[in-house]
Amino acid sequence: MVLTEEQKLRIRKNRERALRIQKERREKYEKQKEEHLKESERSIEDNQTPSKKRKTTDSTLARPTASTTTSQSISPTTNAKQATEDHDYHSSEPLEDFEEGASQWVTKTEAMNTYCLPEGTMAVCSYEEKQNPRNPSFKPMKLYKRSEIRYRAHKRHGGVEGLVKEREKRRKRKLEKDMEAARDIFK
Repeated sequence: MVLTEEQKLRIRKNRERALRIQKERREKYEKQKEEHLKESERSIEDNQTPSKKRKTTDSTLARPTASTTTSQSISPTTNAKQATEDHDYHSSEPLEDFEEGASQWVTKTEAMNTYCLPEGTMAVCSYEEKQNPRNPSFKPMKLYKRSEIRYRAHKRHGGVEGLVKEREKRRKRKLEKDMEAARDIFK
């Protein structure tokens, strides 16, 4: 297949735009990281422990895309599969509106609800365990890479359009179920 000059020009412009966006995200992340370090240093100078002073951790900072991160960000509690196979799941599909500027991590519940993935698919995805923010004695929460979850959802549902249709179908089914329950209440 031979590309026309117009197509080549469009590809070049899109690539340059993508590289510019990656650079901006990287700079934003570095700025956040510097602010975070300054805050930590101030808390130490105030004779407070950093864990009491800080409310955010490195994992809560808005990180750049998966293609710009390294495997050094993997914690010791990372799933063994992820440590051995650090895949970059890239989809040619465009991002949805809610994914723009979103964290690169997604919780299990959000992944199952937003991306319409079943429990079995979640079991084979790589994840990172973090202490549960609701209560430290609860089971650790599992954070999945958004790029992998998106890739698997698009593969399962046939792209963005299929995923949106599945979401809409589930929303309608839930609405019908709720309406049926409401009808039973007023009988």
